[in-house]
Amino acid sequence: MKTYPSRLLCLIAWAVAAAVQLIVVLRTPGTIIVSGVDISHENNMVLAHQAIFIGCGLALSVAAFVRRGWAAFLVVTSAAMYLIHWFPFQPVYKYGLTAVAKSMFILGSNPILQLSSVTRDVILPIAFIVVIVLTVLEMRRSRTWSSA
Repeated sequence: MKTYPSRLLCLIAWAVAAAVQLIVVLRTPGTIIVSGVDISHENNMVLAHQAIFIGCGLALSVAAFVRRGWAAFLVVTSAAMYLIHWFPFQPVYKYGLTAVAKSMFILGSNPILQLSSVTRDVILPIAFIVVIVLTVLEMRRSRTWSSA
């Protein structure tokens, strides 16, 4: 039986993202008032958007186990989807990479946000980059074995 570390790591990374999102949802208060304005509905919509996004990534990673011919494409698409969604293109363009990295560090230093920030901004991007590298290496290895 062949092992597919890229598929397994992709599935585990999306499962971790789902678990952290569930923790964030459970910690979120019922009403959020900022400067006298109730933003509970907007917060719920952001949480719903994240749940749909994580569900799509999880579905792609599960489909990689089912559709073996499309596995590499599905795993790379899933990982790239997270990395593109994660990277703050507009703030980096507007303020620069240093300022954005500093703000991410400051957010990650907050004890209440530390779990989600470290997972979202450090662990998962590294995991998905490793997924892409492993997929490329698996594809190269399978080509060398099939040509020999």
